[in-house]
Amino acid sequence: MRPDFWVVQTFNGLSYGALLFLLASGLSLIFGVMRIVNMAHGSYFMLGGYLGLTVILRTRSFAMSVIAATVAIALIGMAMERYFLQRLRGQDLGQVLMTIGFSLIFQDLALLVWGGDPYNLPVPAALSGSARLGGVVFPIYRIFIVGVAVAVGLGLWLLLDRTRAGAMIRAVRDRACVATPWRFMARSRRSRSQ
Repeated sequence: MRPDFWVVQTFNGLSYGALLFLLASGLSLIFGVMRIVNMAHGSYFMLGGYLGLTVILRTRSFAMSVIAATVAIALIGMAMERYFLQRLRGQDLGQVLMTIGFSLIFQDLALLVWGGDPYNLPVPAALSGSARLGGVVFPIYRIFIVGVAVAVGLGLWLLLDRTRAGAMIRAVRDRACVATPWRFMARSRRSRSQ
């Protein structure tokens, strides 16, 4: 096999890993900061993809489809947190069961509305084509995905480690992790003294 084959396959693996990082970063933030086990996280991305597809097919605007899908999924996530997940604070099993149920509902809703046929989002003109580096050809869209993943990773790192808001987020997370054992120990001391 030629060496450029391995370079292309390595880049494909890197771009796929970048996509998985983008999907997992939201899940890890929600679980790490809010301590919510949201098993419907993948269904949000599925709905966002279908909503983006619908908007791009009607408006031919990639930017508008990204904005519309982001706003719609943010509203769905906020409504789920406000009306369902707040009632299940600290109940991991209840959160898992409820969010799996919502995941099934979202999947059936997508099947009902968009059918079971596979769709491809049209790539915007600015991201179509390829770039040649040495003797190897790389799709610009995959380079863009890797770039976005790097930017999101750096942005999250800067936000959580280098800003006051990040310090407050870490403090809330650390306090929630530390407060539970101390409360348990205080209760056990009170019960022994009585």
